[in-house]
Amino acid sequence: MRKFLPALPKRNSNFHTHVLTPKINKIKVPERSSFKPTLQDGKYQITPMQSVPGHIARPPYAETGLVKHSNVDYEIKDEESIAKMKEAAKIAAQCLKLCLENSKAGVTTDEIDKMAFNFYVEKGAYPAGINFHGFPKTVCASPNEGTAAPFGDRSWFSDVQGDYGQTVVPVG
Repeated sequence: MRKFLPALPKRNSNFHTHVLTPKINKIKVPERSSFKPTLQDGKYQITPMQSVPGHIARPPYAETGLVKHSNVDYEIKDEESIAKMKEAAKIAAQCLKLCLENSKAGVTTDEIDKMAFNFYVEKGAYPAGINFHGFPKTVCASPNEGTAAPFGDRSWFSDVQGDYGQTVVPVG
């Protein structure tokens, strides 16, 4: 990664973040088969971003949505930082388990997102997905089709089976 970054043109200190961050593609691609997706862009109402209580420590991107110097500087972690990272991973694993256990027919992705949000807040943790590069939700959920939607909305799980029901819980 470090070898790639110097090849980028210098525009400003955050240029690499904008180049390397995937953007949500709103362009409609013509269908190549007879598959009719059950989820359609703009069909479901996206609820507003939830507000994290003030007593919870926030990452640098929490207010602006901008991630500065990502993938540029490397940091060697001390034992205390490593212990905190392990604890964060345990909390994220517990949250993922909660989300998966509740991903059932009739449950909306917004309800799953709220469960995850409340879980993190109860643990005193910042839901890492919120406002990361402007991301509006705590989790990505994939009802019915196998591709993770970028945020919780009011779409629902009509059936959850095998690898088709996915929930992604960011760790931060």
